[in-house]
Amino acid sequence: MHKTESGAVAIDYAQLPALKLQGDKVLLRGNGTSVYMTQDLGTAFMRWDRFGAEQTGYVVASEQREHFKTLFELLALLRPETKNKFTHLSYGMVNLTTGRMKSREGTVVDADNLMDDMRDLAAEATRSKWPELAEDEVAQRAEKIGLAALKFFILSSPPENTILYDPEASIRFEGKTGPYALYSYARTRSILRKCMTSAEEVVSSAGDLSCLTALGTTEEKVLVRCLFNFSSSMHAAAAALDPAKICNSVFALAQAFNTFYKEKGKTQLRIARMRLPGRHGCSSRRLRAPLSGAVWPC
Repeated sequence: MHKTESGAVAIDYAQLPALKLQGDKVLLRGNGTSVYMTQDLGTAFMRWDRFGAEQTGYVVASEQREHFKTLFELLALLRPETKNKFTHLSYGMVNLTTGRMKSREGTVVDADNLMDDMRDLAAEATRSKWPELAEDEVAQRAEKIGLAALKFFILSSPPENTILYDPEASIRFEGKTGPYALYSYARTRSILRKCMTSAEEVVSSAGDLSCLTALGTTEEKVLVRCLFNFSSSMHAAAAALDPAKICNSVFALAQAFNTFYKEKGKTQLRIARMRLPGRHGCSSRRLRAPLSGAVWPC
């Protein structure tokens, strides 16, 4: 590091060859005030010294990609033991169907307001689908369905993609949406209730898989394959830092289950099928299922 003619503390980009830049990077202004990089360096070192995490991730928009490249190169130069210990999980911007959100034009949408809007949309959809429900019941369901719609829509897009968020599309009860995932989960809970058992009891008896030999239709095989693949999709999502992989797996599982659900079966087949429904997906993405899953009549 060195001082410039103006008294600023800077580092020559020649010391950071991976960036392929020329000139100086100012780390402290001549009047002694800090810049963003100064603050980020101090915070990173504090986190490293205090927590000693194996990996530290910054979840920040893709517009800051170059900033974090520079930050991580500086960290590795100043503290070599931090090399490759910091990650920038870059994500694209979220735009609305009405246009891009811009703070300078006052078109930024507050997250709390957006969640309130989603709750209102969910309430309208719930009243339309089940007009017999009391208002307090509508409110409970709308809160969970609205949040599920928002979470699923955003998470189902690869992180670096720019998202065009369509509230009306995300609240639909069909297709690749959060409400559809909850709809499928509600059906699994309905099966367990009608069989006078619980998910915990089914899991505790899962050691005896002999009854699974009764499964043989194409729909059953597709569902079993989706269930077995779900765990690997979780690992793949963690490795790639890409939650969209989980959403894709959840949607495939929900589709397979709803196709399979339409069939009826004999006693041995029903026992085998009881081992298939589970809480895959809703818990992994933290989608809160309304009223123990009893949102839709099954």
